Amino acid sequence: MKKVHKIFLIFLFALVQTACEETTDTGSGDKTVDGMDAGGKGTTDSDSDSDSDSDSDTDNDNDTDGDSDSDSDSDSDDDFEECAKAEAEAESKSKPVDIIWFIDNSGSMDQELYWVKIKINNEFVDFFNTSGLDYRLVLISKKGTDDDEITVPDPLGSDAAHFLHIDQDIGSNDGLQKILDTYPDWQDFIREDSLKVFIATTDDDSDPMDAQTFKDETVALTDPGFPDGFMFHGIIACCNPLFGCINGVIVGAAPGLVYKDLIDDTGGVQGDLCSNNWTPIFNELAEAVLESVISCNYEIPDPGNGETIDPDKVNVTWEKPDGGPYTIPKVPGESDCSTNSWYYDDDVTPTEIILCPDTCEGIQDIEGASVNIIFGCDTIVDVD
Repeated sequence: MKKVHKIFLIFLFALVQTACEETTDTGSGDKTVDGMDAGGKGTTDSDSDSDSDSDSDTDNDNDTDGDSDSDSDSDSDDDFEECAKAEAEAESKSKPVDIIWFIDNSGSMDQELYWVKIKINNEFVDFFNTSGLDYRLVLISKKGTDDDEITVPDPLGSDAAHFLHIDQDIGSNDGLQKILDTYPDWQDFIREDSLKVFIATTDDDSDPMDAQTFKDETVALTDPGFPDGFMFHGIIACCNPLFGCINGVIVGAAPGLVYKDLIDDTGGVQGDLCSNNWTPIFNELAEAVLESVISCNYEIPDPGNGETIDPDKVNVTWEKPDGGPYTIPKVPGESDCSTNSWYYDDDVTPTEIILCPDTCEGIQDIEGASVNIIFGCDTIVDVD
């Protein structure tokens, strides 16, 4: 699982008009994010400059970045010190998340239904409320007070803004099919711009629907549908070849191999249905959901004092605890993204700075990494 850490931005605004050298460094020729290798790990180089590439001085100007100035490293924001003086703080944005959770109502699930009922408020929803996450939860399972039914207690049970219970009996093998069958009942509750997350809780496997069929049929849904795909988590019986899982008197019905395929395909979390302690499972699920919605979209704040931001004088750098800062060049838009790049939400009147997906993932994988946005110097662009 990715390390979850808070990414802060330091916004530096030019208060006086000064000249800045454009110091794009193309000496390395690679497409990895400066300061990390292709796998997202932090790197250190063995050359004599202070950046992460392997360049050398060839222009007799006493620097080592291949340009014609007298600095020592075009990957450092030291180049920006003369044209950026004031600073402010901001944080990365989080996407809203919509969770669709089905719970098996077969007779062998009595204990598991009980655990969900008593823990869903304190060990799942409270985590979201504390974090300030914009979430909605759809629960698909038979509603009632019998052992094979579930009624979610307050406060979540009566929170119509965040919770919708679809009263639907879920059998041992038809959970995925029931998700699709009930879509008209909950499609108006989910949002177009949200991250979509499925959670399965069952002691059996899906039959006859396999993982690929579910993915194909889900992606085909519309209004709002799943245009950006989904993540799939599960508390399942896996992978004892006979029962799925076994722990004393707690025994599964069959290994949930279809659910495991969906979890693996989407980078989800797999919880052990036969565990006699579901607290770590709920905590891990909640953390995984929260982690997945932390974005690399950064709002551009108002500099105040009547100052305005020139979109052509913005630069992005990042650093890790043991290295950096490293400059990330700009590209025109998302379709132009490389491994090491960023772009605006709108190139003419930008309101957000967005790290490209590979850059975002690589930086988020490094514990303690931070991103700096520097204003006032000519923007360094990706020339490839």
